[in-house]
Amino acid sequence: ERWHRQDSVCYNELTVLGDLNEDGRFSPEEWHQMFKSLNSKSKDTNWRISPEDFRRRLPNCDFMAFASGDQKEGKQKKKKWNHLDYYEWQGVMENADTDRDFLLN
Repeated sequence: ERWHRQDSVCYNELTVLGDLNEDGRFSPEEWHQMFKSLNSKSKDTNWRISPEDFRRRLPNCDFMAFASGDQKEGKQKKKKWNHLDYYEWQGVMENADTDRDFLLN
């Protein structure tokens, strides 16, 4: 994933937003806290991140890459991408965790 390279601007924004212990990796708890942080600025905390909320905190990250990042290979969702819900956000982490150690680095 482009956002998952340590030299990317998006990765740097993600670490500022959610790498709580500054180890360069994202634990499931940190990933959860990042979602809450992205969701907390909207009118209501509804467990959905709008593209606007996403861009406010992660302006150099591609919303569509995250919104469709929970899809398994070969599967397409027929969905309007007007938000990213909590389960889709968790799916992005699951798909990015290639070695299944529950940490993204």
